[in-house]
Amino acid sequence: MRALGLLFGATSPAAAVTLAAFFLGLAAGGLGWGKAAARSTRPLRLYGGLELAAAVFACLYFFLPDAYRLIYPWLFERLQADYAWLLAVKFGLALAALLPSAFFMGGSLPALSRLTISHGLSGWYAANVLGAALGALAAGFVLPGWLGYGGTYTVAIALSAGAGLLACVLPMPPQPRAAMPTSPQRLAWPVRALALWSGLAILALQVLWTRMFAQVLQNSVYTFAAVLTVFLLCLAGGALLAHGLTRRRRALPEDAFLLLTAAGLAVAATPTLFLEATDGLQYIGAGQDWPTYVAAVLWLVLKVIGLPLLCLGALLPRLLDDLRQGGALPQAVGQLLAVNTAGSIAGALLAGFVLLPWLGLWESIRCLALVYLLAAFGLAWSCAWRERLWQPVAVGLTAFTLLDVSSVLPLRLETDEKLLWLQEDSAATVAVVQKDDGQRRIKVNNHYTLGGSASRRQEALLGYLPVRLHPQPQQVFFLGLGTGISAGGALPAGAGRITVAELLPGAVTAAREYFGAHQHGLLQSPKARVVPDDGRNQLTAAGQRYDVIVADLFVPWEAGAGNLYTLEHFQTVRRRLHDGGWFMQWLPAYQLSPDAFAGIVHTLQLAFPDVSLWRGDFSVERPVLGLLARARAGPFAAALPLQDQPALFGERDIVPLAARLVAGDAALRRLYQNAPGNRDDRPVIEWQAPIAQRRQKTGLVSWLTGNELLSLLDRLHSDGKAMDDGMPVELRHWPEAGYHLHRAQLLQADGYLSAAEAELAGFRALSGAVAD
Repeated sequence: MRALGLLFGATSPAAAVTLAAFFLGLAAGGLGWGKAAARSTRPLRLYGGLELAAAVFACLYFFLPDAYRLIYPWLFERLQADYAWLLAVKFGLALAALLPSAFFMGGSLPALSRLTISHGLSGWYAANVLGAALGALAAGFVLPGWLGYGGTYTVAIALSAGAGLLACVLPMPPQPRAAMPTSPQRLAWPVRALALWSGLAILALQVLWTRMFAQVLQNSVYTFAAVLTVFLLCLAGGALLAHGLTRRRRALPEDAFLLLTAAGLAVAATPTLFLEATDGLQYIGAGQDWPTYVAAVLWLVLKVIGLPLLCLGALLPRLLDDLRQGGALPQAVGQLLAVNTAGSIAGALLAGFVLLPWLGLWESIRCLALVYLLAAFGLAWSCAWRERLWQPVAVGLTAFTLLDVSSVLPLRLETDEKLLWLQEDSAATVAVVQKDDGQRRIKVNNHYTLGGSASRRQEALLGYLPVRLHPQPQQVFFLGLGTGISAGGALPAGAGRITVAELLPGAVTAAREYFGAHQHGLLQSPKARVVPDDGRNQLTAAGQRYDVIVADLFVPWEAGAGNLYTLEHFQTVRRRLHDGGWFMQWLPAYQLSPDAFAGIVHTLQLAFPDVSLWRGDFSVERPVLGLLARARAGPFAAALPLQDQPALFGERDIVPLAARLVAGDAALRRLYQNAPGNRDDRPVIEWQAPIAQRRQKTGLVSWLTGNELLSLLDRLHSDGKAMDDGMPVELRHWPEAGYHLHRAQLLQADGYLSAAEAELAGFRALSGAVAD
């Protein structure tokens, strides 16, 4: 799924069709192999063969993505105007990659069911889900950092093949061929309905709960793995609960009624528990180091959704235990799992594309709780349990009266903020808030800010500088829209046509409706178009080439953001540039450790022959740095743009663009030649940045601000010709002046006023300007 996500893009629909393709393979395998397992006299050997076949077809991972990269751009070019057809093609390609292996995986439990006639299936199911939890833990926290994603995948294939070989060689006498019923067996409709609902509700709630936790977590690959691990552990606990219920030998309807009623109450309580546990959507783990933070995340997830998952996870294993023993058992198991898996597909799609946009987060969770209680009521009615009808009704009235959170916003507002607009959809929760001074900003998933009007000059300069420096910026591409202010800065810089790729549909709406006054007419200009797509996917698949490509600021520890700092992505960017084109990668130095910065610089230099370092501003606390990568090395073509002093929003800079140059390519290569590269298979930024973020909170790691930034500037300045590389002779004093100005700012912030004044004197001597 990760490999296909890099190819198809990180949009919610692309992820949904990939997940649906995998689940469809599991469902087909359950149906297809159930009957074969019922007729087999050596079910353990059949299971071993299925595991081996799954391992063999899983090796497609090593070939299909490369093949898809050859045909996908051709398909994309012809179908991008018709999104439905393009999505169907993605589904077809995902199906071809995932169906064969998933088909054999889906037959494993029906095959094993022949060996569990006297023990029930819930114990096997619990062991299987426990293994899934361990797999999520290993793949999320341990193996990729040691082996890379390819190595981790190889280990998974080896484990599957090893299980298959072991099952084939274990001594077990043949079992007599079971008598098969003369007519095809069909599950009773209440059993099918409960299995369908179990799969639908669990996957829908997983989508909703993942969004809920995203409002307060770091949202790195580790926190997603932590949530998934706890989720699976609790489902394993639910299977053990089902095993205990089966041993009590009560009728299935009684146990199902109990589980449905308890699940309805527990699910309805999760929003209230979550809000109390997070003190009203407060960011979790302030000031905690990495191990303590991970423990806090695990405890939060367990505390909020542990009990509901025990009830939810017990229903399907209890249904499996109640299947009639005999020759048709594997076939019945296959049917039950297929129905459950079909429900899972529907649940994931329903939650992301219907419930969230229609009802919002809290009401979607309460809606699913209500359906659980209605199912319990319907079960009691069908069983003529008149004396029990009041129980789910009473639970529902209690839950929806005492646990009502419908008036609580799914984001935390500061005391001086008010909400202007909010949209919840499959991609994210996007809001526009306004402070008392009238300044606006976009917030994503409660705590991540995409930008705002208060920093409009700085944001506009991020689009202005790389476009203004280019001699002929006829075609410009932006990865990320945000508020639209940065991309809008390209218009006064002389951009011809502008294409902006934005992953979040809500951000596009927010930028259009609430930030138009700060965009230099971007979204009204016939020169500009916004593509609602993953920027990396757009560059990979579309055949158009550009003069300038600009990458916005990306939070390095957010899951998926590390893919925008990899060598493969940078190589794609270079292929999409004209021969004289260049690429500007802006970096939030206030969110990067010096090691992470070094890795990004080195990786970019592996893809481009010429990379120079620029200042986005002269800030002390939140500095922005830019890496300008040119497809063709050489001096800047003209001095005139470098002398430009931008006058954005009526305020002119005191220094020209040339003063923002920090160092050229040669100095950066000498400094960072031994830094680690960042690749798709080993995305060290994505792995290390979340840990660095927590260690920075406890003072163990420093961001590239303050003294760390001062040290970097001094090291590059001591290189002698670090700032002369590519700069016209008549302007070479300006990078030196910019160095003194930035150093003065940093020294002043640390209280070294005399040293800061000396640096300002050096700046004035070089620039002839008067700077405060």
